[in-house]
Amino acid sequence: MPRGVPGAITAGLLAGVAALCALAWTPPPGSLDDVFVVLADAREWLGRASASPAGPVESSTSPLDVGVKAVLLAALPGIDPLRASGWLALGLTVALGLLVAALASARGRDRGDRAAVAWVALVATGAVLAPGVAESAAYRMEGPLLALAWTAAAWAAATGRRRALVPCLVLLAITRPEGLLLAPVLGWIGGGVDRRLAVRGAAVGAALAAGVTGVRFALYGALVPNTYHAKTSDSRWNEVADGAAYLANVAATWSGAGVVLLALAVGLAVRARPRGAGSPDGRDGGEDASAAARRLLVLAALYGAVVVVSGGDGYRGARLAMPVGLTVWLAAAAAGSLPSVSGRRLVAFALVLQAIGAAPRPWPGTAAALEAVGIGLRSGPTGLEAFDGDARAFAAVREALGAEVFAHRHAQRFRWFEPEATILDLTGLTDAEVARRPAPGRVRFGRDAVDLALERRVGALHLDPLRARPAALAAADPLRALSDPAVAPSFGGPPYLEPELARRVAADYRGASFALPEAGGFFNLFVRADLAERFRSAGFSVGGG
Repeated sequence: MPRGVPGAITAGLLAGVAALCALAWTPPPGSLDDVFVVLADAREWLGRASASPAGPVESSTSPLDVGVKAVLLAALPGIDPLRASGWLALGLTVALGLLVAALASARGRDRGDRAAVAWVALVATGAVLAPGVAESAAYRMEGPLLALAWTAAAWAAATGRRRALVPCLVLLAITRPEGLLLAPVLGWIGGGVDRRLAVRGAAVGAALAAGVTGVRFALYGALVPNTYHAKTSDSRWNEVADGAAYLANVAATWSGAGVVLLALAVGLAVRARPRGAGSPDGRDGGEDASAAARRLLVLAALYGAVVVVSGGDGYRGARLAMPVGLTVWLAAAAAGSLPSVSGRRLVAFALVLQAIGAAPRPWPGTAAALEAVGIGLRSGPTGLEAFDGDARAFAAVREALGAEVFAHRHAQRFRWFEPEATILDLTGLTDAEVARRPAPGRVRFGRDAVDLALERRVGALHLDPLRARPAALAAADPLRALSDPAVAPSFGGPPYLEPELARRVAADYRGASFALPEAGGFFNLFVRADLAERFRSAGFSVGGG
């Protein structure tokens, strides 16, 4: 191994780990609700909980992620699965820094000098700070696995490492559905200029995609994960509009601007090198380096297009756009140290922009930020103890409901804590029937089947995206809490109900609240009027007398 590589790896990882300590250990950018879907799926894989009465549903988007978490649950039955998922995500993200550092070390100007060490450290740190990387680690789902699989597959394809490409494509295909779409393209690019090899590679990628899809259909009776249906409207143009807006919003952030600037710097550098010519000093790999960098920039653009077509993400973060930034940093690594001083300065400035965007909120140095990081350093990632109040509230709901149905929009963790309960997921994420209901308008966070819940007269209706609210729903007017713009934001999130639908709910349901002192408020939901006394006996305050 070149002398400078260990130092470069160390420098890159120190910066990356510092960022992750501030981001992955502090409260996540969104809720941790979705990781409970993966954990519940993993538990069902192990046969430790009953599956949906309607049959198996692929609620998660990553079979690999579910498999990894199933191994965790099986191998370490006494472990806190939420905290373990956090440590795993952090470890995989550090592994990403190691991988990018190792790949970049093969393209340095002079593999033993200080300039090479600085370049590798710069690229590795930039990759770990790329938009969405730390955010994905904080969500504790498939993001870090996708980062590793995509990085390895994109590099193998762009640099013509055909033997390494196939296993990388396998990992990518079982990590995210996008991997199935891109597998034939990666196979084609991996064939290089040889048309015969390119066709063969595309055929291998297509066969792999068909195989994974066939297994999915055999297991679940669907060609794509259930979330695709839950978050897709009846018109593809709705998703394209949402995806374009999402990607534009990512590019407009500090981190996104850093990626755009870096892509510009790399593009100008490789364009300045005539085909067949190397850098002025002849030490960067010449034509091969420029060709690999061009291919990687094309792959970054292609993944961006996939994000647009898929509809992006309902959240404001960059976790779905994460592979775009990673691929641009790989393009910089493939190009070697840029030959011009101005080019190197652009890369450094791009890293500064990303670092600004990746800094935790509140800003470092403030008392709140230091306290949050201190808690993370002492206890590590958040564990199940943070949801003790939720577990009590859910147990009370289960006691009051008996065999009645619990319907929810944003309480995926209920399935983890109460695996035997009968649940109706109004978003469709874990319910195939709801996921395939008509949706003429835009779908951001999933379906919203409140009308179906009323038709089935579910026992409890939970519509709030937050764990707790300062005000008790039991003391509020149900109709205003559901639809009045002046009151509804205090008890739930969009979409707020139309007046007619709100009246139907208010006619048969009562506001109920369970005190959660540790969460600073109340767990609020609507309960069917004839179940009010059962909920009062379980510890709820119920409105309406």
